[in-house]
This record gives sequence, structure tokens and C-alpha cells, in this order.
Amino acid sequence: MLGSFNKSKIKSQRYWISLVIDIRSSSIGASLVKNFKGKNKIPVILETYREQIFYSEKPKSAEFIRRSHYTLNRVLAEIMSKKHDPVPLRNTYVFYGSPWYKHEIKKLKHIEKKITVLTDQYLKKIIKNTFIDTNKKELVEQKCISIKLNGYKTKEPINKKFKEMEIEFYESILHQDTYDEVTKIVNSYTDGQPVHHRTHPLTVFEVITKKFEPIDNYTIIDISGEITELTVVKKDEIKFIASVPHGSHFFVRGLSKKCNLDFLSSFSKLDLILNQEVDEHCEENSIKAFAEMKIEWAKEIREALKDSGIKSIPSNVFVLVDKEVSKLTRNILNEPEIYFGALKFKKKPNLFFINSSEVENLCVYRNSVKKDSILSLEANYVELSE
Repeated sequence: MLGSFNKSKIKSQRYWISLVIDIRSSSIGASLVKNFKGKNKIPVILETYREQIFYSEKPKSAEFIRRSHYTLNRVLAEIMSKKHDPVPLRNTYVFYGSPWYKHEIKKLKHIEKKITVLTDQYLKKIIKNTFIDTNKKELVEQKCISIKLNGYKTKEPINKKFKEMEIEFYESILHQDTYDEVTKIVNSYTDGQPVHHRTHPLTVFEVITKKFEPIDNYTIIDISGEITELTVVKKDEIKFIASVPHGSHFFVRGLSKKCNLDFLSSFSKLDLILNQEVDEHCEENSIKAFAEMKIEWAKEIREALKDSGIKSIPSNVFVLVDKEVSKLTRNILNEPEIYFGALKFKKKPNLFFINSSEVENLCVYRNSVKKDSILSLEANYVELSE
């Protein structure tokens, strides 16, 4: 158990340490992050640890939650055993991938009786008042995406006069049980420091906006074991988010059934298939099965976009994926049937994999610490937020 963070000591310290936790559908990771005072400082990753969660069949909700909580405990026990810096934790940030949260892009029209000056506090109050608390959900994020004052869109609305205002904002919520249980588990390994909860779409969007070369239109594809999530950004605004109930493990399970292999054996044979080599125990069924699964995955993507009314999505693509299946993901997204047919790109996509080699400048890693690109990105969010 660590000593509590003494706020009176913060002025004498050059840095602070945060615990960063990443909860995805098929893995849980954590890192200890050293952030320095001042703007545009590069976070230092002191330690990382991630565990994969494998399911031989698509998990039921109860099993999914039970396994995830069990893994979270294991990951926290491991990462906290590696904390050797004498500076105590300042806070914890927990980042959730789909399906842990629900989100919505909401629209709000607000009219004043007389001309009013918009302040940041008043804007946040107007947005927050739209949330209806049912004691079954916990509000996580509310972020203004775009705003019109008196019929005109503006990127700098604060301190401007208005009488009529139209707002689009991103809102995310957690189930109250999830919020309470995760907070409880985290607190059992720390000493009651603040626990901040965040979601992947808004986190990734904000880091890309502030840390990467400016791109107005792009797509974020977040592929975990059980879920694929797409976030469409146009004119630097989140326009659409969709979750598809197939991730990388969908391909592994399909191969397992076709070739009568256990899950881990199938997982290890992915590279063999991606190299167009025939597995001696499965013969050509392995390659045939992989092709069939691509078609089904594409169908689910196509239906999600059709339901949303999206006709095309930007071909600049940021891809988040666990390192173990990055080659699988690259193979799928470079398939013409996928990028022309399912994903509705107008041209072959420009894929930018957010991985340890391509975003190495986001963080500095202590020697011998295993790199984790998603934790790197989240560490930068913490640096931007604090």
C-alpha cells in the first residue's frame, strides 16, 4: 500500500507519477507514467504490463465481466509490485474500449431571452444539464464537438455574444456497477488517489488532434479481440462512431473450428496463413476459412455503416490494435473487398498503425520496459489533461 499523495509537496517536485490502465475487450494493460511540469513534456514510461484474455467461444456477459475483473486484479498486482520511485501516485486514469461504455453524439438547441456572453462555465453547465441520472449509469465524458452561435459555426465561441446556440457534443457513460467495481479494485491497490474514467474514441481523437500533424478528415479503427470500433472524423469533428461485434479473435475462433485446433494453437498459426502457407494439419481449409471470415467481417462493417447513413469514410486511417495481431489487421485492411466494399473508402487507405515503432516519439521508455503503443497514447492524454 502506497502512502497518500501530499498536495503540499507538489510544488517541490519536478514530476508526478500516474497509474494508467487500459481495459479492452480482450486485454488489460497498465503502466506507471512519469509526467513533468510544463507544456509539451514527453511522458516517461517507467513500467508496463498487459495480459491477453482469450475466449474459446464468444463470451456471455457474466463471464466477460468476471474474467475482466480477475485479469484487472492480476495486472494491478503486477504493475504495482514494480513501483520503486519514492514519489507517490498522484492519480489513476482508466481508459475503456468498447463494449465497456455507451456513447452518443447529441445535438442541443438553446435560446436565450436576451443577448448573452458565452462563458466556458456556462457552456459546460448547459451541456451537463442534458444528462438525466438514473442511478444505473455514471456520466464519464461530455465534450463539445461543434457549436453555432446565431446560425454561424465558430471554433472559438467563448466570450462571444449570442441569443441562439446549436451544440453537438460527445457523451459517454459507464454502467454504475462497472464504474463502482473498477474504482473499488483500483483503490485496493493504491491509496485512494483520484480515479478518472475515460473512453477510447474521445481519448484517441484528442491526442491525434494535439500531438499529430494536422489532418482534418480521418478514420480511427480500434480493433480489439472481440470488437471493432470505427470513429469517423470530418473537418476535425467526430461525426460517427460504430461498434461491430467482431474483432481479431473472430478470425482465430473461426480457424480453430475449421481446423479442429485449440484457440492458442490457432492463434500461433495466423502468421502461417497470412504468408499463404498451408497448415499440414488443416490443408487448404485454413486459407479457405480465413477468406470466408473476411467476407463475414466485411458484411458486419457494411451493415453498421449502412444503418448510420454513412456513404463514405476518410481514407486516412489511424489503426489501434494489439501488437500480436497487427499483421492480421494489416492483411485485412489491405484487401480491396474490405476497403472498397465494406469500409466505403474511395481509394486505397493510407494506414497509420499506432504502434511502438511508428509512434516512438510519443513517450520515452525506461530501458528494458516493454513498449505498448496504446498505453503510450493514453500517457500523452494524461500529460495533456493535467
